[in-house]
Amino acid sequence: MMTNSFHKSILLRCVPCPVLLCSIRDTHLPAMSEVRRTSWAFPLFEEVSVKDTKNMMVVEDNPRARGALTAYLSMQAGIRVTAEASNGLEAINTIEGQVPDIVLMDMRMPVMDGLEATRIIKANWPQVKIVVLTMYPNYEPEVLSAGADAFLVKGCSVHEMMSKIRALFQTDEVGDFCP
Repeated sequence: MMTNSFHKSILLRCVPCPVLLCSIRDTHLPAMSEVRRTSWAFPLFEEVSVKDTKNMMVVEDNPRARGALTAYLSMQAGIRVTAEASNGLEAINTIEGQVPDIVLMDMRMPVMDGLEATRIIKANWPQVKIVVLTMYPNYEPEVLSAGADAFLVKGCSVHEMMSKIRALFQTDEVGDFCP
């Protein structure tokens, strides 16, 4: 059994969130060894003005992965996760009431997949930036032609994920970001 002080030191060294760390192995996000090695390039708490804060939606059918991504993104400076969805149709219905700045979208989901959802979102809300996060690297050409602004393969580093998301913060016009 772990002692309380040992447990606290693990949590302090493994910032950002125990929820993220518990879920990593199940969601093809970075391995635990990578999480321990990673120096978090993006500060967790930093002064950010309200106008610089971007609203994000996380669309992922796996509830543990969705929770882990939401927890991690919520602790990043300048990001507010305002909505979650478990499939593409749910995402579209949510966007109709509350349009996010950026959507982090899985590809393979029940009801409506991420590819079809991306096409519909871009047709109706072209200002919404979409980052596709999937286990299937061969989908990249199809995803980008459907209108996604960035493509990531699950298992990429959190640094790479945050770099792509933050690069989208800098783009003002649809389609001017080249991943």
